[in-house]
Amino acid sequence: MLSCSSLARYCAFAVQLNKKRPRLPKWEAYAKLTADEGSKFGALVQSYLEGLNPEEPIDFDEIFAQFAEWRDNPLTRQIPRGAAVCEIPLGLGKDGRYVPVVEIYPHFYVPAQDAAGRPYYLPAAGPQEELATAGRLDVGWVNGNVGVVLDMKRSAFKYPDPDTVPQLMALGVMWAMRNDLDWLQVGLYGARDGVYQWAVEIVPVAEVLPEVLRMCALPEDRPTPGPHCGVCWERACPEHPKYTRPKRKTWRKGAKI
Repeated sequence: MLSCSSLARYCAFAVQLNKKRPRLPKWEAYAKLTADEGSKFGALVQSYLEGLNPEEPIDFDEIFAQFAEWRDNPLTRQIPRGAAVCEIPLGLGKDGRYVPVVEIYPHFYVPAQDAAGRPYYLPAAGPQEELATAGRLDVGWVNGNVGVVLDMKRSAFKYPDPDTVPQLMALGVMWAMRNDLDWLQVGLYGARDGVYQWAVEIVPVAEVLPEVLRMCALPEDRPTPGPHCGVCWERACPEHPKYTRPKRKTWRKGAKI
């Protein structure tokens, strides 16, 4: 099973190659730092949406400053405080139904109940093979018959249209299905830029669900060739037009990195 964050639009093999690539220790440390900062930012957002008002630290704190900018953004007022939820695990079965899940450890989800609604008991829970995908939404709320999902990003990366991001497509479908809604809307918020980016259209769940299931079924262990190969970033894939065999890299013990 691929978690929502590992889904690819056309080829899952390239994503897996990128994940398996050796990382320099300094990049591993940077990734951990970024993850910790993201968790801190998310905790501030969650406490605010639950009705609390996080206290500003005496000394300058970059994470709190980004949170304050988000809090004071006029578009943030559209999020219903007290009704919006954060950090909710969601699952999708291979048969296209919503499946409640539990996160046993980071990014490893298993069903919390069977198809008849009977709960599984931890720590074993249900078989992961029943799931097509699963993930955890950052912020979600209901607007009429529309399930709204907002993904909080801290990087300054310029994002594509939210309705084309596999992770958001899957989370939007699962969140709408969890609440028995027919429509979904997805968006991004970039904390470093202080910018919201919303999908252009509110789309029906029935239209997005087949596409999500198609992405979930993409093989991880081999390429899925197609027109997308020409614009793929992963040149270690044998299907890439400019394929180059990956070289084995070694670092001398004690070398400066």
